[in-house]
Amino acid sequence: MEALIQLTPRVPSRCTLTCHAAAPKVPLPIALLASLGDNSSKWDPAECDALLCVGEQVASVLQEMLTLMLDMEMDGAFEPVAVELVAQGVIGKRVDDMESGFLMELDYMIQLAQKDADDERKSLLEVIKQTVLDHLTKKCPPHVQVVGLLCQTEKKESRHELLRRVAAGGGVFKNDKGHKCQIPGKNLSDIANQADDLLESMESRDTIPDRKLLARLVIVREEARNMMGGGLLDERNDRGLTTLPEAKVSLNLEILM
Repeated sequence: MEALIQLTPRVPSRCTLTCHAAAPKVPLPIALLASLGDNSSKWDPAECDALLCVGEQVASVLQEMLTLMLDMEMDGAFEPVAVELVAQGVIGKRVDDMESGFLMELDYMIQLAQKDADDERKSLLEVIKQTVLDHLTKKCPPHVQVVGLLCQTEKKESRHELLRRVAAGGGVFKNDKGHKCQIPGKNLSDIANQADDLLESMESRDTIPDRKLLARLVIVREEARNMMGGGLLDERNDRGLTTLPEAKVSLNLEILM
């Protein structure tokens, strides 16, 4: 559902957040059906039903968020925070029942919003996506959480700071976008091995679903290995030493150092 968020002043120092729902350019429940191709006669009925179910879930989440935001009073400067709080409440009670394609549907809808140059709709969908990812991340083991955060951190300096915090026992970390999050403590070897496991799983498939994620996992794995006391040649880095030729390990060490 396309959402337009408008601030209507009531008094000079206060404002009301009002949300107007307009007819979407692409009906939400069938947004992903475009991925099945133009020939509807070849569509798999089971897959169509699954995609429709996912689309309806996304539409329901948006509708509930918009309903909760109607007539909310807040300072205009805190509008993004209010939207995030609403998303936390709506997603928190639904995350366990979400379909497996929920995030894929959100990605597709974000692309549509970007194509339509609809910044309000795109921003709202991105808040929902990040909230879902945050909830799912909390359910993962500590080393999986860290790998996920590292893959979302674009700046090299920020990734290194995150790794140092994790190795030191965890704590509060401020990411590239300025958001603070609580990170667990974990040793670097576990993080490198987790990234390596994910890489092996992706590379074993007939087709790689996300090459950008593959590249990020490679970076995460090698940076975690390099930050160990002995770098790439650290004795704890048994996987790195056995999966790469010694000459290549030495070359990578020289490049990274």
